[in-house]
Amino acid sequence: MANVFLSVVGHSDPDGNPRSEAALKPDNGPLLATLFDPRGGLVCEGIRFDRVWLLCCDVPGKSEMFDKANQVKGRIEELHAESGLEVPRCEILRLQCDPSDIENCLDAVQATLEGRLRTGDQVHIGMSSGSIGFQAAWYELTSWGILPGATCWRALNPLYVKGRRVVRQDTTRHLRQQYVERGLDSLSTDHLYDASVSFRAASLATPEAQGPSSLLMSLSNAAYALHVWDSGDWRAARQKLQAALRTRSFPTELRDHVILLLSLVPEGGRKDERLTNQGLMKSAYAVYGSLSRKFYQRDYENLATRARSCFERIVKSYHSAHGEALRRIGVDVFDREDSRPEKALWWANEVGNILSLAKDVYAHPSVAVGERITRKWTLPENVERTDVPLTAGFWSRLHELYFEPLCSDDRDGHERPVTFAELVNNSAELHFGRPPMEREQAQKILGHLRKVFAFVALGTENPESFSASEDTPYGHHSFRRLSQLAKSALRGAT
Repeated sequence: MANVFLSVVGHSDPDGNPRSEAALKPDNGPLLATLFDPRGGLVCEGIRFDRVWLLCCDVPGKSEMFDKANQVKGRIEELHAESGLEVPRCEILRLQCDPSDIENCLDAVQATLEGRLRTGDQVHIGMSSGSIGFQAAWYELTSWGILPGATCWRALNPLYVKGRRVVRQDTTRHLRQQYVERGLDSLSTDHLYDASVSFRAASLATPEAQGPSSLLMSLSNAAYALHVWDSGDWRAARQKLQAALRTRSFPTELRDHVILLLSLVPEGGRKDERLTNQGLMKSAYAVYGSLSRKFYQRDYENLATRARSCFERIVKSYHSAHGEALRRIGVDVFDREDSRPEKALWWANEVGNILSLAKDVYAHPSVAVGERITRKWTLPENVERTDVPLTAGFWSRLHELYFEPLCSDDRDGHERPVTFAELVNNSAELHFGRPPMEREQAQKILGHLRKVFAFVALGTENPESFSASEDTPYGHHSFRRLSQLAKSALRGAT
């Protein structure tokens, strides 16, 4: 890896504009000023170069610019030696092109540099020397990533500058804006991984001195957190959302929205079996919201698979309550040698089996006459039900809701009911050859889960009492709101 300095040699090199007595001073030309001017020159700022490439372009049959390049090369070597610095390897590269033709200059510079730069080289470009064609060519090469990671510098006119003369030129604005727009579009359409990658690319393309860099990286972290949350990796989601909140660039509304999302993330990780009941219910609620995003993406098969996961998490969130019920009956739930049906409830995994066994266990006299076993679910938006009694009737109704018919199928010539369990367990995503899920079936699944949440969280079966999935903090409308807040925060910042 080496530090490389590139610049075209212009008419004002090496000593400044020959038509201006005020500007014509030794080593005052834009190229040498970029390196040695005490008001920000790169060498004066402590940057040491291993190689310096001086590009020049002469009219056919002439050598004026080549002669100037040799003068500049000699001055660079002298000024380094006078300062006690190691002299970089200087090389003059002659170009053949029309310096007034931007496309011609662009092609000539690309062809000359091809194969010279190595991976890892830190490239610095002096943009101020040379014709407008070369200045535009440098801008094109850096702004569109053809010279990735290159830093461009401008040497300001000494007649007008009062402070720092050598300043960094932001050439990535157009590329960065493309990344930002792509990230916002991906976020608003629920393509979270694409949004994360785009915001990260925009951040890396933003000069560190500019404020939007940290804001963009925080948006990237937030989008990635929601992506891994969709995959069930709650620990990683929590870490990324916390990282997103560390920036001071978040406006209040955007920060509050991210804090709300963080409040939904369950404790634990992807394979953490010690998740609390509240954690599993939070997870189920998050999956419920994500279904609306799958619905708007028309990904009905994945919606059905996630709906299965959602119902499963609701049922398994009562796991510790089963232990309490079994202890009242007198069953040691950790004694695997005991194969009684009551004991099977603790180890059951399939949702239908859990519901069937729970009906019998909670109907046992020792459970039915004892103190009520209750659970309280606290969900966002103040959705809270305290003292929910877990009885045989509760489990019977939940069992009925799992196997409740939602639609009918007449493909075999006669109409038969299709239950919620069948829809979510037999989707084409899980079983090859199954017919694709239809929009109407997906809508039925969404409405049914809303009814289930109203039952377990509010004790009512009126679906209107519980938020529609797209209106939850993890739903489609919330993510569109997040996109709008992100767009508002970035407005004018990039």
